[in-house]
Amino acid sequence: MRMRLMLAGVLVLSACSTPQIQPDQERTENATHGFSLAVYFLPLLPAWANYAALGECFREKNVQFIDLAALGRSFNLTYPQLVQFQGIYNELWQQALADYQRLDLPAPEQEKIFYQVLERVRSNVGGVDVPEHDRLNVLWIDPFLAAAQAKEGTTSANLLAAFLKVQEEFVAQGHPLLLSTCLDQNALREWQQKLGLQGEDVRYIGLGHFAPYSAKGKRLPGAVIDSAAFLPGKKVYFYVPRSWAHRNLPWQHATKLRPY
Repeated sequence: MRMRLMLAGVLVLSACSTPQIQPDQERTENATHGFSLAVYFLPLLPAWANYAALGECFREKNVQFIDLAALGRSFNLTYPQLVQFQGIYNELWQQALADYQRLDLPAPEQEKIFYQVLERVRSNVGGVDVPEHDRLNVLWIDPFLAAAQAKEGTTSANLLAAFLKVQEEFVAQGHPLLLSTCLDQNALREWQQKLGLQGEDVRYIGLGHFAPYSAKGKRLPGAVIDSAAFLPGKKVYFYVPRSWAHRNLPWQHATKLRPY
């Protein structure tokens, strides 16, 4: 009987001394002690499915989509930080894939990149360099890509001619940004030349920043950015061809659509 009482006492003390860990806290603590970070990564898309439906174009590279809802809860990141995290991660991930000359990375290398990106995001280093200008003029490049592939209808030359009519306004009345759900920043730099914007301080938002999550962490059927949440306090004018102005857009909640 005395032995039973002693055993019961040990069990009670053990239960009282064990901290109650919430699921997200447990995920964070495990991650910081070498636990697989795969819980934050969505499955990679096969090449045939790597299509940005809203932009009607195939992504030129694969994108490692991040579970923004889980990442935000675990590491207490804001929506702008989460968008920057996925963008920076994909940039470093693609560089590492090229360096290793392979289609995937060893787990230790993925973990190294993950924590590098986390530190950069928390320190506000890298990613999209948000202009200080109050008004941002964002030009969506994907309609040009879709027009180049179309067998009939509006051509990319037609779109270019239409854009050139508003080019001066695009540059003079706000800070210019080029945006694409299918191209990376290097390809967007080439488009800066094609659009006659040489010498302008153009910023870029490429395919790696778009994620299938709303600013509130709700899972979505397509990859988007909530511009109002990502760029709070900015007046964001979204330049889009007139024929695309009434479609679902990947750049959500812009201050104003500017058809051309």
